Amino acid sequence: GVRQVMTARPDGQTLTSLTYDSIITVPWQGLLPGYNLEKLQMIAQITSEPDALMVRADSDYQTLDDLIAAAKESPGEIPVGIQGLGSRVHLGMLQLQEATGVEFKLVYPAGAGPQKEALLSGEVEAAITSLGDFASLIQSGDVKGLVEFSDTPNPAFPDVPTAKDEGLDLRTGSFIIIAAPAGTPEDVVAKLEQTFQAAHQSEEFQTWLAEVGVTSAWRGSEDASTWASATQEEYFAIMQQLVDQGIIQK
Repeated sequence: GVRQVMTARPDGQTLTSLTYDSIITVPWQGLLPGYNLEKLQMIAQITSEPDALMVRADSDYQTLDDLIAAAKESPGEIPVGIQGLGSRVHLGMLQLQEATGVEFKLVYPAGAGPQKEALLSGEVEAAITSLGDFASLIQSGDVKGLVEFSDTPNPAFPDVPTAKDEGLDLRTGSFIIIAAPAGTPEDVVAKLEQTFQAAHQSEEFQTWLAEVGVTSAWRGSEDASTWASATQEEYFAIMQQLVDQGIIQK
């Protein structure tokens, strides 16, 4: 879909939503020929979706400190479910390991659905993805969040500690950015930005975000473009380091 927008008529009638994979994974891996963010005009960022580390509600690890302490006692033995080699959450776990000086046994379920199954079945002791992905299990009382890698509490799950609360300098997660084809006229971009900003600020949208556990975030066109480029550059450098270390392959 994103590739189609890159070649669409730049008249403001064809838009796309971009996530972490759109900006990092696809271009880094070269998954689509001709895929280049320079072919897009950013309109606005509208959400942020921090990753979180979650366990079963009856887990022996009721806090992040519990989990870290156990990992220090048993290096490489506590299984944690991620979402594939080189994925966003894989990088998040590698950063967490480095920040805390521990090593987990990383297990690779292919997505949030398999992660849920692995966690509930006991195949893994913890899983990392967004709180929104596990919202139904958290609300049912089957799963609890140990930490969300953000600065501010999640409106839907305010009891989950943030990375800031835990003294961790680690912020990771996805987002949604709205984009149009490159070459879209400036007045059209401005109108789209204003329209999305009004919708973003609406009570209906903000209420929905709070219900599903997604964080409100706003960046206008210029700021979203700058942020997307800087984020891509940062993660490309991290992933190249992992390639150089033989941890992942490109």
